[in-house]
Amino acid sequence: MLKRLLRYAEMNLSEIRRARKLSQEQLAEILHVSQGSVAKLEKRTDIYISSMRRFIEEVGG
Repeated sequence: MLKRLLRYAEMNLSEIRRARKLSQEQLAEILHVSQGSVAKLEKRTDIYISSMRRFIEEVGG
């Protein structure tokens, strides 16, 4: 698990999502948010660690 987390640490959120072969729509459904919210989250340069953790956990990281 640590290896996977370290690999993800070098990727931005959209790269992580694409590596897991998920569309923004699919991820939005998993996270129970809108596709637009996923797009905004991926564009942010500042993100809380808790948000990043939830994102990674939900995409199977």
